[in-house]
Amino acid sequence: MMIKHLLSIAVIIFCCAGAWAQTPDAQPSDAALQKCILLTDDGTWNSLKLSSDQLGRARRIQQACTEECKASDVKKPQDDSMIKASGTTVVAELKSVLTPEQYTTWVSWCAAHDTNGQVPK
Repeated sequence: MMIKHLLSIAVIIFCCAGAWAQTPDAQPSDAALQKCILLTDDGTWNSLKLSSDQLGRARRIQQACTEECKASDVKKPQDDSMIKASGTTVVAELKSVLTPEQYTTWVSWCAAHDTNGQVPK
């Protein structure tokens, strides 16, 4: 009787563990992160404790992203047409500049400050 009870508990845990493992993390899309690159200000970069090299590289990535958007005739950051490509290139470049912890913190900041294109405060 005790074995049946323990076996039942083990089966329930096993079934639920699969469901928990499949719960997707709510992470912004590359397009949303590309918009966030444009909207990230110096205060946010500083809060991530970037080195001077990282800060310079992050600013160059922002500039390249801005120029890419201008080349696409985008008028404002919230314009969904700004993303002619998926945004993966600039996001991957930024990811290579930041440490994994800094990148995770920045992505969390972007998700928390989803302002539908408005400049975060």
